[in-house]
Amino acid sequence: MDVQTLFYVAIGGSIGAVLRAIIANFIQADAQTSFPTTTLIVNVVGCVLIGVFAALCLGPLASNKEFVRSFLMIGLLGGFTTYSTFALDSVTLFQHQKLFALGMYVSLSNVLGVLGAFFAYSVTGTFIKV
Repeated sequence: MDVQTLFYVAIGGSIGAVLRAIIANFIQADAQTSFPTTTLIVNVVGCVLIGVFAALCLGPLASNKEFVRSFLMIGLLGGFTTYSTFALDSVTLFQHQKLFALGMYVSLSNVLGVLGAFFAYSVTGTFIKV
């Protein structure tokens, strides 16, 4: 990996982390629950966005595929999504014996994330005629 690619990943990751912090602050300000809503929302949005970016790389952004992959997919979405936080939230729910919430959280995160990526990829591909 060359220095320019690493730079794109670093800048994208920084922006993604800041966006995540802003969203977490906005959502948690009103949250009165122990359910990890912020992490769920951020992960599902990240899955939708990666679906869009992947589809765009096959069409109008194909000539910029490496930049999109480095900056947006690895950097921005890598800094934005929160899989490590998802894992810790899951452990915390388990430790507090909130097994129903744990099951819902893990199920919703995975099902909505995969469906979001699939839907976004399909819709974006339809509009750009992949």
